[in-house]
Amino acid sequence: MIRILASYNDKDEQVVLENAPKSPKYTSPTIQKEILHVIANKVQSKIREDIGDSKFCIIVDESHDESKREQMALVLRFADNEGFTQERFFFYLSHVKDTVALTLKNEIYAILSRHCLDIQNIHGQGYDGATNMCGEWKGLQALVLNDCPYAYYVHCFAYRLQLALVAASREVIPIHEFFLNFNFIITTVGSSCKALDPKDAYKSFNVDDICRLVEKYYPLDFSERDRTGLKIQLKLFQHDVQNHLKFQNLSSIAELCQRLIETEKSQAYPLIDRLIRLVLTPPVSTTTGE
Repeated sequence: MIRILASYNDKDEQVVLENAPKSPKYTSPTIQKEILHVIANKVQSKIREDIGDSKFCIIVDESHDESKREQMALVLRFADNEGFTQERFFFYLSHVKDTVALTLKNEIYAILSRHCLDIQNIHGQGYDGATNMCGEWKGLQALVLNDCPYAYYVHCFAYRLQLALVAASREVIPIHEFFLNFNFIITTVGSSCKALDPKDAYKSFNVDDICRLVEKYYPLDFSERDRTGLKIQLKLFQHDVQNHLKFQNLSSIAELCQRLIETEKSQAYPLIDRLIRLVLTPPVSTTTGE
């Protein structure tokens, strides 16, 4: 690590490790930890800067370390200034005294508070299937939802699929029954956002369905005046994209978000840009936390 950091500056490279003028080589555990701490702070500051005032989702996982202590990792998911959806490992493995729901919530809130992240901007939460099934994660979901009504919980479908396949291999459940149920869950989650999908020349794009999506899931993010403005913007946008080459052949809502920024259309349609970012915030998997 010392060698890598020193390679970025010729003067530093001349006074560390084998080039050190006397005994200090900066390789002691204390120095190494201080360097890691400085790097971690800079990385966290950059992530915090990228988030800005955006809504974000928390992805949390916990595990025992070798000393049997509970460790918790926190990942934040958000749409950045360029319209790209990011998942960033925000906090190192934080020790928690136990995994009681209130303890987990307090630790998460403390981390967010230290970095001036408003808990009211939490618009999603995700935990893996195993910890969720332990019970305390369900308690955590409820506690966060009490404070943040839009912190919709997203189950890790990838983990659920893994558990189902293991169970099926042991003939615990019929595999076809699981897939029928699994497909239904995914369809239910995705159907609410389908009206924004740009695929197939915006075949599913529907102004009324999008407005209903806002009324159902994001009533506090859009005032009555905003909703009226959104409907107007959607109608204009629907006509606009039909004649704009850069908005053709898009395959996902994420690409649509990026193209709005790239073409500066996000300034013409700020309410659409706001909605798309909200839709992209909840995760479909918690694998980053893993």
